[in-house]
Amino acid sequence: MSARALSDKTKTRPGGRIAGVLFGLVFAGAGVAMLIFLFVLPVMRVVDGRGWTPVPCTVVSSTVTTHSDSDGTTYGVEIVYRYEIDGRSYSSDRRSFAVDGSSSGRSGKEKFVADHPPGKAMTCYVDPSDPASAVLDRGISASFLWGLFPLPFLAIGLFVIYFSLRGNQDRTGGAKSKTAKRSKRGVIPDASAQAADERLLLRPGKQRLAYAAGILVFALFWNGIISVFLVQLFDGYRSGDPDVCLSLFMVPFVLVGAGLVFFWLRKVMLLFAPVIELELDRSAIPLGGSATLKWRVVSRLGRLSAMSVVLVGEERATYRRGTETITDTHTFFEQDLAEADGSDLAFDTLAAVPERGTVILKVPADTMHTFKAGNNKIVWTLKVRGQVPRWPDPVDSYELTVLPMRLGGAE
Repeated sequence: MSARALSDKTKTRPGGRIAGVLFGLVFAGAGVAMLIFLFVLPVMRVVDGRGWTPVPCTVVSSTVTTHSDSDGTTYGVEIVYRYEIDGRSYSSDRRSFAVDGSSSGRSGKEKFVADHPPGKAMTCYVDPSDPASAVLDRGISASFLWGLFPLPFLAIGLFVIYFSLRGNQDRTGGAKSKTAKRSKRGVIPDASAQAADERLLLRPGKQRLAYAAGILVFALFWNGIISVFLVQLFDGYRSGDPDVCLSLFMVPFVLVGAGLVFFWLRKVMLLFAPVIELELDRSAIPLGGSATLKWRVVSRLGRLSAMSVVLVGEERATYRRGTETITDTHTFFEQDLAEADGSDLAFDTLAAVPERGTVILKVPADTMHTFKAGNNKIVWTLKVRGQVPRWPDPVDSYELTVLPMRLGGAE
């Protein structure tokens, strides 16, 4: 039974993209609103508070409050202090500009109350334009980190919006190739272009560095938020008041953070792995045509024990299934260039891998040329894989342009 072409599947519907964008806007909007309320506004108050006037004050009362519900028990601090401005008495209960709330861990709150008994003389800071507004601490403290809690909501919303809008766009992005022309159904390479005679050099470039940097940023973001909760947990354990429920709740988040660090270390190791450079004597190949492919191993740390270069032709179709946008990939052609060349790349031992070699790359005439439309694509790639003992294996993929067959046959 012949395989059904992916292009025959249902195409992406605009309504699905709109629903995805609206869903993402809800998450992103909630994240922005909470971030403004919990972090941006308090930080702005800190900046404004630098001009507030220091005034002597006296603690009237300070207690630890308890809040119990189905999720457990949390604790907070209530403190009231009195001060005078122009002979008039005022009172305030604000400790800092951060949004004050309750949390698990009683010992830290008890220590604060013990350090601020009724009758203690202190200094508070008063808004010169509103004597009724005062605060004990006008700086930024660790409690401000709780204001970053909405960032995951914002990130999820932005990711959903991005991928919803990107669903019908070319994955490679950027400007269209000079060897392409547009038809009513999509973009196909122009067989009459002369770019096919240009030499093409393929190398990883800065891709590995970009991946490592991207994972590092996300790992720092994730573990930075997790560290706020971990500090609180460690304080509870040191004081003999551990929060077991929060500890169990944090286990999967800590494991994800550790996994991100491990994954980042592997990407860093890949920066020093050997690089397999490819060189084609033409930048675009017509159907039925061929090109000379040269490869060269640039050694860094470690040596290759094996390597392979594979030519792959794939059909990709993007469509909607329920509320999800799905991209299916069907491989209609795959050729191991090592086997096609005999045994030049069939290496099993460390000493057998040479530093350079040459193979002939042939594109069958009875296949399909490169094609890119909104929901359907024909993509040709060279997939390069190396094996390095006791080191992450370098894997790179390069997209090729395959032209329609020229009049008079392939060249």
